[in-house]
Amino acid sequence: MSYIVETKNLSKSYRTGDQSLSVLEDIDLQVSQGEILSIVGTSGAGKSTLLHVIGTLIRPTTGEVLIDGQDVFRLSDHKLSRFRNERIGFVFQFHHLLPEFSAEENIMLPLLIGGAREGDARKRARELLHSVSLEARASHHPSELSGGEQQRIAVARALATKPAVVLADEPSGNLDEDTSEELHQLIWDVRSETGQAFVIVTHDALLADRADRKVVLHAHRLATDPGPVKVGA
Repeated sequence: MSYIVETKNLSKSYRTGDQSLSVLEDIDLQVSQGEILSIVGTSGAGKSTLLHVIGTLIRPTTGEVLIDGQDVFRLSDHKLSRFRNERIGFVFQFHHLLPEFSAEENIMLPLLIGGAREGDARKRARELLHSVSLEARASHHPSELSGGEQQRIAVARALATKPAVVLADEPSGNLDEDTSEELHQLIWDVRSETGQAFVIVTHDALLADRADRKVVLHAHRLATDPGPVKVGA
C-alpha cells in the first residue's frame, strides 16, 4: 500500500556540548490519502519537531520521510525548497499572513513563488476564497480580519498548490471555542470535497478525537499507532 506520508526509523537529536539531546526516536508513521491524523502528547514530547521534519523544515538525524512517494531528504536544497512549496501546505497557530498583502494576495503567494502566471494564481485564490466563504474579504489586509478569518485565509493559502498533505500545528490554539469549531468544520469540509490529507498537532482533545486516527508522542516515541484506518470510519 502506498501512503501520502511515510516516515521510517525517523530520529532527531541535537548536540549540546558533549551531550546529545534526543527529540524523536525511531518514528514509523503512515498517513493515507484523505486521512485526517491528529498527533497529541505533553509539551516537549516532540510533536512540533515531528511536524517540522515531515514538512522538510528540519532535517532528521537518521531515517527517511517519503511524501507522495518521494524520499524528500535525498533532494538537493533547491529541489527540496520547490517540493515543499508545491507539495506541502502549512497552517500554524499564528497564521503568518504577510501584513502588507491582501487576503487574496496572501493566497496567491505560493503559486507565484512556484512560477504560476498572475492571472492563474488570482483565479485559484478566488476559488479558495469562495471555498472558505470569504470572497467579500478578498481585498482586506490581515489587520482588517478577525482571528478566525485570518486562519481561514491561512488554510486557503495552504491549499493553493493542491499539496499532497497539509500540516497544521495547533491551528485553533489562538481562537475562541466557537471560532475553533468553525475552523475544524472547514478542515472536514475540505477533506470531503477534495480528499485532502491533514496531519494536525493539537492540545484540543475534541479536535484530536474527531480525527480519523490519533497518535500519541510520549518520551519522544510513538506510544500509540494502530496503523492506517479506513478514512471516515
